Amino acid sequence: LFPQGARAHIMAGCCLTGGGTWNLEEAGQMYLAATDAHTYVPNTRFDTDLYFTKNGDVDLIPFQNAYHHHGGLCYDSDVMSFDHSFFGYTNFEASLLQPAQHKTLEVGYETLFRAGYTKKTVDGAPILVYVGDCGTE
Repeated sequence: LFPQGARAHIMAGCCLTGGGTWNLEEAGQMYLAATDAHTYVPNTRFDTDLYFTKNGDVDLIPFQNAYHHHGGLCYDSDVMSFDHSFFGYTNFEASLLQPAQHKTLEVGYETLFRAGYTKKTVDGAPILVYVGDCGTE
């Protein structure tokens, strides 16, 4: 069975996942090694002791506390850093964006770069971009 009619030509793909992977090759290697990339939630995200319930589901109040201290988190250095000037933002404008928006711009540009584009060559190019987001931290 071969697809008929118009087809997409996927030239590149990138991702940012827990464990510090920035591309599909690194993510694939991490998954093949059966690594879950779970780490202790750092206090830079939130104070887990303040929201942690030691009795699991018994004391759980949805959206108010948690029964775990670990997660498949991206590294703080990846989440907290953003080269705002590269994307044409002032420091103030960048401070108004959520970290997930920073990462969407960075991973999007990385994907375009891997497909052979630069900031100069992508301007005005007829390119479709699809973003998959399975949630923010």
